[in-house]
Amino acid sequence: MKKKQDAQNSISKILDATVESISGLGYDGASMIRIAKKAGVSKSLLHYHFKSKEDLVIQALTSITQEIAADIRQQIDVAKPSWVRISSAVDALFDLFISSKERASFVNEMYSTAAHNERLNDQLKIYHKKQFEVIEEILSTAIGEDEQSFLFSLSDLAELVQTMILGLSVNRIFAENENRMNNYLQIFKKLLVLSITGKETN
Repeated sequence: MKKKQDAQNSISKILDATVESISGLGYDGASMIRIAKKAGVSKSLLHYHFKSKEDLVIQALTSITQEIAADIRQQIDVAKPSWVRISSAVDALFDLFISSKERASFVNEMYSTAAHNERLNDQLKIYHKKQFEVIEEILSTAIGEDEQSFLFSLSDLAELVQTMILGLSVNRIFAENENRMNNYLQIFKKLLVLSITGKETN
């Protein structure tokens, strides 16, 4: 049991070090040796858990998504009206994906690098699909039984939210005014909820 816990702690440190290193140094600048050093583990232990840098960064992205999904599932209040649940879910998705500039930088670096790294590109496509499925599942939970009355399909809604998350994550890196970033989010959320429910958010 202790060995398993130690392994999980090591993996967690490695994943955190990966996000921090790549967001600060870029994909090419953050070598496996640098990541291992920042995580406080040996290079051999890092390679024991992750066979390649591509495997490592995809696991880091997956870990972020799983963490966010778990947080949001706990926040959805099924007792509230569906439009309130949608508003809260979208708010939480954007907040957790984009609120951290370091996290936004990491995500953008991965998508940028994938344009000229075939192996990373292949794995990122798989991750992108999994992220879409997580967003779709969260929105489905928020919408509940009212899905049939909406103008958009659940799939279209999830794709729109995922696209906006990626778009605003780029904006997050260069945004000098936090209030402006929040304003973009609130405008999108209001338009989204209004278009599918006919109700405006506060």
